[in-house]
Amino acid sequence: ATGFYGLKSMPWSIVGELYPTVYAHYLAPLTTCNASIFSFIAIYIYPILVGYGFIVAVSVYFAMSASALIFIAIWLPETQGITHHEIVSKFQKK
Repeated sequence: ATGFYGLKSMPWSIVGELYPTVYAHYLAPLTTCNASIFSFIAIYIYPILVGYGFIVAVSVYFAMSASALIFIAIWLPETQGITHHEIVSKFQKK
């Protein structure tokens, strides 16, 4: 369900733009593995949620998508037009 909202591509965008080069070779596989695990969980629980009612299923997926959107809006900086070095330096200041 999250793939249709553009969230499925987020882990690969995060790997390419936000992880420092020193840690990218550790964090990239971890990020993609987590994305696969969460996709599996979302697909696995969908029939269970529909058993409780379609509105329940839609509400759960809406809540997950909304929380992801809030997280992205608050904690991830805009990276368009910024070099990788500038992105890394922003995180080193914090």
